[in-house]
Amino acid sequence: MSTYEASYCSQADVAFVLPELNKYNQRSILAPNWVASGTSNLYYNHSAGGGFSVLFKDGKDLGAEHGSQPGSDDQWRYVEADGRLEYFLASSSASALNGSVWELGEDSDSNLTKVIARASDFVRSMSGIPIYPRKGVGVASATGNDYPEIIVMATSHQAASFITAPYDEELSDRLASKVSNPEGTGWLDMIRRGEISINQQESLQKNKGIVRRVAVNGSTTSDIVDVMGKPTVKWDLIQIKITSTTATLTRGSNSAITYSTKGSNDDGVQVETIHTDETVTGGWDHVGRGMYVRFSPGVLTQNDTWEMEISGEIDSASTPIKMASVERI
Repeated sequence: MSTYEASYCSQADVAFVLPELNKYNQRSILAPNWVASGTSNLYYNHSAGGGFSVLFKDGKDLGAEHGSQPGSDDQWRYVEADGRLEYFLASSSASALNGSVWELGEDSDSNLTKVIARASDFVRSMSGIPIYPRKGVGVASATGNDYPEIIVMATSHQAASFITAPYDEELSDRLASKVSNPEGTGWLDMIRRGEISINQQESLQKNKGIVRRVAVNGSTTSDIVDVMGKPTVKWDLIQIKITSTTATLTRGSNSAITYSTKGSNDDGVQVETIHTDETVTGGWDHVGRGMYVRFSPGVLTQNDTWEMEISGEIDSASTPIKMASVERI
């Protein structure tokens, strides 16, 4: 079977949530019921029960299942029709094999990949919103993940909950409660109520203006420290660039620093000139689309660049639900 659905976290993300991940290997113990098969060096065990893809002997992974009757050391296969596990080892005996610890399981990487996929399906169903990737230049999160960090962490905790459930129910419940719980304080609970928004939503944050550094010189000490205004467009990504040579914005002195801004139009993003060589005042400087920014005192370097993402629309799903009680007296 194939799928177009994505998994939202990596194995490293799960290990970040559950540092003792390797402790929960999801293996089952095979009863030491080895018997001689009647064929030299070949042994049978009828206690396996199927449902495994890897056989371990004293912690050693014996590799993939053999396609036919084993004939070399450490080869094995499971004959499902007869419920028989076959194992080959020269110069051994049934009693020697029964003195070892045998475990059944899956390849750890493959198993964890399946768990992450299952957790991703749970998060997809519980989030109540479509989840889009954060991929592309200037779009990824600070961690570099392909999806919003709150979704990555929710998926990682859900996967860790699945992994620990057979061994530590209390820990499993604690991990799952971070994602969703009856009290409604889980991350996905708050996303559904609009108390947490993710980057794809037309949130109050975008309505107020989200500023990101694109290319700021290491010698620059000033920055955009405040934003004001109400967007006059549905969406835009305004470029703000220092056009003058390096200078210092100082209180009590006339500013020699200039900036230019670009916005979007039908031809592309940041291709339409809005302002050219306007003075950086340290007060409210207009950047376009109804928005203003304020630079702090300090050094600004030529070609220092920021961008401001704005949205004139607010997604109702990103607006917290408020409740009030009314009493009749």
